[in-house]
Amino acid sequence: MNKYIDDWGIEVKKRLIEKQISITEFANILDVTRPYLNNVINGSVNSEGLQARINEYLAIPPDFRAAKTNS
Repeated sequence: MNKYIDDWGIEVKKRLIEKQISITEFANILDVTRPYLNNVINGSVNSEGLQARINEYLAIPPDFRAAKTNS
């Protein structure tokens, strides 16, 4: 298992902290399980649809991940 979290995952976690929302609360908001959400944030599961919903809710630019990984 890869323990490295990419820049997008770090940004998601920062914004959740700023909004004072836990991973469990955010999973409930998005209507997904906490483990699945955690796997998407940590990068071990790729779900473009859920990533787009996360970006929209947390006001992360849609191209944030692409811009950061192409540098």
